[in-house]
Amino acid sequence: MSAEGSAGGRQPADARPDLATLPEGAQTVEAAWAFVDLVGYSAATVAHGDPTAARLAIRLVELAHCAAHGDVRVIKALGDAVLVQAGRVDDAIRWLAVLWELVDDEVAFPSLRAGISAGSAIAYDGDVYGSTVNIAARLADEAGPDTVLVTSEVARVAECHGWHSTALGPRQLKNMGSPIEVYQLLDTGRGEVHLDPVCLMRVAAGSATVLSVDGGPPYFCSTSCLERFVTTGTGVDGA
Repeated sequence: MSAEGSAGGRQPADARPDLATLPEGAQTVEAAWAFVDLVGYSAATVAHGDPTAARLAIRLVELAHCAAHGDVRVIKALGDAVLVQAGRVDDAIRWLAVLWELVDDEVAFPSLRAGISAGSAIAYDGDVYGSTVNIAARLADEAGPDTVLVTSEVARVAECHGWHSTALGPRQLKNMGSPIEVYQLLDTGRGEVHLDPVCLMRVAAGSATVLSVDGGPPYFCSTSCLERFVTTGTGVDGA
């Protein structure tokens, strides 16, 4: 029997699926896409263990659902991140602002970083696919603590709703082809919040464990993080 005729052989050209044709049940959706993840999640896992890491990731999903109202829904959780779909850009931005406020009320919780894009994606079986969704994820990867990076279209809408943005210029996002114009929305950090240098948790100055050193005191979420810092002189893996 020839290779093409065997069960594991190649299909004839006319029998291969048309990759440009959507599977039955899939549809194109126009929306805004927000990708949010926890800053320093790996450091928190090393410093505090798997149970704490699981609690933080689960809590992020809970808070994401609490912040979702109207035409906003949480599509899925991906480890220490969530992907959200909003009917309009301003809905996505409003959801993000509420999420940040909820996180501010959490005790010993990591900072967030986020990316928002807008455009079409393919929805199928409860998930979404496409370059617009990927751009939101890549923007989140580029963002620093308490930072939101967005596309030019999202920045224009944000400006119309009272937000300010700063143009960062074209960025080459990982595996995204041509560079895209990236904008940073105003810092969403609220109040006096510091980062634990060991686990990168957000720590309010009034509830922190403080070590007095030259150059200003680092703030720690716990005595265990302070002790690790004193022993190693750095955060986890030099963070």
